[in-house]
Amino acid sequence: MYKPEYDGNSILNLMSSIKRLFKTKSIYPELQLLKNETFKDFKNIVLIILDGFGYDYMMSKPNKSLLHHYLKGKITSVYPTTTASAVTTFLTSLPPIRHGVTGWYLYLKEIGCLIASLLWKTRGSENNIINKELSPSTVYTEENIFKSIDADSFLIYPDTIIDSIFSVSMTKGSVKVRYSTLSDFFNVIKETVRKQSIKKKFIIAYYTEFDSIQHEYGQESETDKNHYKYFIEQLEKNIIPGENPDTVFIITADHGLIESPQEKIIELSDHPELYKMLLMPLSCEPRNVFCHIKNGYDSVFIEYIKKHFSNSIELYKSIELLETGYFGNGVRHANIKDRIGDYTLIMKENYIMKDRIPGETNSFKIGNHGGLSHNEMYVPLILIN
Repeated sequence: MYKPEYDGNSILNLMSSIKRLFKTKSIYPELQLLKNETFKDFKNIVLIILDGFGYDYMMSKPNKSLLHHYLKGKITSVYPTTTASAVTTFLTSLPPIRHGVTGWYLYLKEIGCLIASLLWKTRGSENNIINKELSPSTVYTEENIFKSIDADSFLIYPDTIIDSIFSVSMTKGSVKVRYSTLSDFFNVIKETVRKQSIKKKFIIAYYTEFDSIQHEYGQESETDKNHYKYFIEQLEKNIIPGENPDTVFIITADHGLIESPQEKIIELSDHPELYKMLLMPLSCEPRNVFCHIKNGYDSVFIEYIKKHFSNSIELYKSIELLETGYFGNGVRHANIKDRIGDYTLIMKENYIMKDRIPGETNSFKIGNHGGLSHNEMYVPLILIN
């Protein structure tokens, strides 16, 4: 298992380096891979985040692309290796221990239920949370990077999520620019780079399809191969080294994925005794499961996990992961202990654990993430300076 390298080799440290470029201090170390880089006379910093574009995934592809040529190395994501936690780190330049978004499914003690954190919906429901006293601004309280740097900031997001409650709440201070297709994505980036501005510009451009395709079809599918080829064609057509000497392109990802065939699925419904010990449904991700346990069941829970899942699950007290720096360091979010439960089940090899609550479909996704494998933890750092 691989732990995030918050001391100088993670996406957290990348954001510290970006803040320095805009003459803003960060309490977290800068990225070591950029330590000897010079960024003279730049007008634009463009951070392209490719959802699900892990380092191992990239290295499994033909190595003659622009991405391979300008690859600086590999860096870690955060823990858990999930979009919810990592994207919030990109947007706040803070680790999960500080921003408190600890997974896709997040327990909110404030209303006593699990939510899909980026959708602002209760788990199992298609309805947005409607509560006069609870809004995203009261849950996602940390200042975003757009407000902390002196720059004209732009956010390039898919039109399917740019108006989501989470996006609106977490990206105040940036100009929102939507796109719908891959060619549109690169056209919008070029147009935003060309915009006249008195200040330097910081541009975050977020692309989702690598993650979506790997979830549904896997890394060896024809769908994935065709998409990767088309992406590289569009990238090399639109981002030409030397064409924009005042622009720095930084390309990275939020996490990688690992493939889990059906025989590696642990269904909670097949373990009714374990289900009885749980205070609520599972949270976080199928590769990294937070468990809230009923009072008096700790010893029975530990014994059951060790007896039935010794080959497939690493069992931890959640507080141990918190205290040993897996979620990062610094002042803890006030509710983080509640959100990570009593115990954490980290999947070995390529296992996943699933439960289902009323309102959810029993779907199968071959690509998964959230755990601590090399595939999930490491992402590439590409610098076109």
